[in-house]
Amino acid sequence: IVGETGSGKSTLVDLIISLIKPTEGSISVDGKKIENNRNWIKNISYVSQRIFLFNSSLRHNICFKEDKEEIDQIKFNKVVELCDLDELINKSKEKEFYQVGENGKNVSGGQRQRIGIARALYKDSQILILDESTNALDDISEKKIIDNISKLQNKTIILITHNHNNIKNFDQTFKIDDKTLKKFNL
Repeated sequence: IVGETGSGKSTLVDLIISLIKPTEGSISVDGKKIENNRNWIKNISYVSQRIFLFNSSLRHNICFKEDKEEIDQIKFNKVVELCDLDELINKSKEKEFYQVGENGKNVSGGQRQRIGIARALYKDSQILILDESTNALDDISEKKIIDNISKLQNKTIILITHNHNNIKNFDQTFKIDDKTLKKFNL
């Protein structure tokens, strides 16, 4: 979904994830209203522009498990690679136990966003919503991550972006124009 600043992209996402309720009508998926549908909400991973990070390890921030708890190491390695976090891990002697610091003070804005995306991918929800969640990345890193994500199988991916180049690999594209969602072709 593309659109200008203030066009309603984030409001649309807030409606989809039931953070706000429609003032008129309702939103349904497969004939079921999504409002108060816990199964719908459980199947969504949402990544916003601003990522909250714990004062803990990179591993804990991605997996939401304490470092001593069991994690799926294969899945962890895969999301680290998809989100281009290998360099951060490899440059640190602590590796995946690297301390990101309070609210991520030891990582850059782009690394913070990649950690947030890795967290969502590790959760492995059926629906992945990325709301301008790559805007702190340089063009090359952003393209690589968007390309990796767009190749994921058996997922519904909703990407909110200003960058029209990011939507080239997606099945359907939409534009919000004058508060109306319209099919959009590049």
